[in-house]
Amino acid sequence: MNQVRLSPSDLDIIRDIVLRRAPDLVPVAQSPIPSLVLSDIEVLELASPLVDEFVERGLGEDYEPNEYGKQLDSIIGIIYLRR
Repeated sequence: MNQVRLSPSDLDIIRDIVLRRAPDLVPVAQSPIPSLVLSDIEVLELASPLVDEFVERGLGEDYEPNEYGKQLDSIIGIIYLRR
């Protein structure tokens, strides 16, 4: 298990994305504290809807990350790359 520390706004973004894209992962994203304790499998499962969101809404017309994309990139890095 891996503990991932996130800001409250990062958790809100994750919850919003999970509700729309992967409702079966809602229990994973419903942490009352600013961290998630995730197994390696949960990390992979959670990364998928986040990356999909990044590709669909986080890139501008020039394929560079917009502000939302920069937030998502940071969140993905924290969760998936554990940085």
